[in-house]
Amino acid sequence: MIKKLILTLFLIPLISFGDSAERILNEAINRLPKEPLEIKGTLRIRTPNGSNKFIHSVHIISKLGESIPLTKYKINDDTMLMEWIKLKPTYTFSNSSTKITDDISSTKMTWGELSFSFLWWKNAKIIKMSKKINRSAWLIEIPYPESDNTLRVWIDAEMLFPLEVQSLNKNRKIEKTLRVKRFRKIDEIWFPQQIEILHQSSQDRSILWIDEISIIK
Repeated sequence: MIKKLILTLFLIPLISFGDSAERILNEAINRLPKEPLEIKGTLRIRTPNGSNKFIHSVHIISKLGESIPLTKYKINDDTMLMEWIKLKPTYTFSNSSTKITDDISSTKMTWGELSFSFLWWKNAKIIKMSKKINRSAWLIEIPYPESDNTLRVWIDAEMLFPLEVQSLNKNRKIEKTLRVKRFRKIDEIWFPQQIEILHQSSQDRSILWIDEISIIK
């Protein structure tokens, strides 16, 4: 009887802890700005010696307050339309053969990484509360939908925005790390201004730099 009681006491917090990972991700989604936004910037590769190559223009229109929320991404001439139908994201590409897991041109950043599509993945679990860039953050693990890889995501406990995302292979080795390097505050809303992905094998960095964020009137 005592052993069963002890086991139950240990299991209850673990179950509620696991369930709350989904709630944290859902709250992060709900915190995304509903105002119609226009975002402009660049996406590039920076090599280990510091040189830049494959510089692409970025144009994003976000209308998450619409009856069918949407975000449209345009990288040079390639586009992705992300719409939420019954709270589930759908993706439409200018090239019908493109997939959400594909790299964007030669930048080594995927369309899914650009759009933070992992926020909608299932079976997430909380690992612990930790510190990331001197801020309290939830460390959450999320399995890839169609592979043996795993994401480790640090979500800021106050802003509820991802600060860092590590992609681990099936052997738990880090393949790449996405970091939000800078934030910018507009009308009391925090936006990422610089996002980098470090690719472990080559030490190249995919860098998304936001030059302009404006609310569409």
